[in-house]
Amino acid sequence: MAGFSVTMPGKPHALTLADEVTDRAAAIGSANTLVPLRDSDGAQTGRWLADNTDVVGVTACLDAVLGDTAPSRAAVVGNGGTARPTVAAFAAHGVHRVDVLARSDKALNLRALVESYGMEFSWNRLDAPELASVCAGCDVLVSTVPESAAGEYTDELSRAGAVVDVIYDPYPTHLLTEAVAAGRPVADGLLMLAGQGAEQFRQFTGATASAGAMYAALQKHLGLRGR
Repeated sequence: MAGFSVTMPGKPHALTLADEVTDRAAAIGSANTLVPLRDSDGAQTGRWLADNTDVVGVTACLDAVLGDTAPSRAAVVGNGGTARPTVAAFAAHGVHRVDVLARSDKALNLRALVESYGMEFSWNRLDAPELASVCAGCDVLVSTVPESAAGEYTDELSRAGAVVDVIYDPYPTHLLTEAVAAGRPVADGLLMLAGQGAEQFRQFTGATASAGAMYAALQKHLGLRGR
């Protein structure tokens, strides 16, 4: 057994099944990857390591839209399962302030995680009158919510310096379409899927896979044209 890929609602429970947990999975509070631990001879020990490669997927998207730019302020739309690895990816990129944009004060659940990485935390409701100015002040925005939740705010959200939408059904989302029309760099959910999948493949097999090739294959399979 090379390992398991875990989806919701199993991600939080994967941590409790593992014997060891990576630092990023522990901080995020969930795991999407279970890998068997091996001894010095390469034999499986019956023990398991839990990791969260969603961080790698979000990082691939940030790399695509930011290039060599060091973001100071970033926004995440939503406070669910993908928002937490997004915060971890922000920290890895040197972000100083994170604006959480959400419908309710459940967004406050992200405060401890944001501050644990030494970043400043701010929360704004999606229907707040200052939403447009908040987004315009962000170097990058990552939306983690369904199209139905973000759709009515696409004009405001697309004002960020760069836009990532991890949703890929529908494809492209209205947010990405509007961001492209506004001339913003964008990255989509297929790139996140490919990035995290390539890291899982490496952990499962010990071989390096090309996230770019996976991304192209996903687009070809779905009959999509890359941006």
